[in-house]
Amino acid sequence: MTYKVNNLITTAEAATYDKHLVVALKAEGFSFAITTSCGKLLTFADIDMPLSGSMSEISSSLKALFAELKLMTFGYKQSTLVVPSELSTWVPDHLYEPARDMQYLAVVGKVKPGTGVFSAPSPLLKSQGVFSGNSTAVAAFRITFPGIKVVSQHHRLVSEQFLQESAQHPVMVLFLRDSMQDLSAYKDSKLQIINTYSVADPYEGLYKSLQVMKTLSLESPDLTLYLCGNVNRDTYAAFRNYFPIVKLYNGRHFDYLNPEFQHLHTYKEVLLLQ
Repeated sequence: MTYKVNNLITTAEAATYDKHLVVALKAEGFSFAITTSCGKLLTFADIDMPLSGSMSEISSSLKALFAELKLMTFGYKQSTLVVPSELSTWVPDHLYEPARDMQYLAVVGKVKPGTGVFSAPSPLLKSQGVFSGNSTAVAAFRITFPGIKVVSQHHRLVSEQFLQESAQHPVMVLFLRDSMQDLSAYKDSKLQIINTYSVADPYEGLYKSLQVMKTLSLESPDLTLYLCGNVNRDTYAAFRNYFPIVKLYNGRHFDYLNPEFQHLHTYKEVLLLQ
């Protein structure tokens, strides 16, 4: 199994940093970032790697890649794997039973063959997020990175920032993927909806976003829409024609020493930078 490093930005860091590793799976590979507890961005990489092979093949490639980059696969204070899911649901903590994960997902859709079912808590929502994902890839990462925590994209996109901001005005957050979009909406300091939609193109995504806005009565002169993910100039312009305030969402701010990080489009990598 081969891999290709599309982009690599790194820093010669001191060994005393408390390091956090976050990996975000993509259709044909993954990206990852290494940060510190004190808010420094040390490393970013975007990798092409087939995730359709066997668990041992994926794990061997991961070990070879990190060895080539002279990075460790263990010893992180915290490590997180973000799995892009097409099917997910939330279950309040007081109602959640781990043995029923498959049943929870069956209520909202059919789990595709070859995908596994996972769950992870959200202290902010006081709920368990249950979601499907590439079971072989998850198993390979768990073997390669001991103790890695597995979450969905929704766990990374739900933010205290949006809950607080929605006390002043409605907020919508849209993460664009190749043929999917992840949408969340907030109003009066409460999460109104969080869902994933299949879309043919960004313009269908625009239509679905407008539907959500109207259905949830979010229309307001100060409604703020945050865009992130696969956003380009044309997409941004299209949404600005229909929403009063549109901003790029760049995630958490990190300091850095390597000036190359200035050129990183952080709004595309918000699943890493939280």
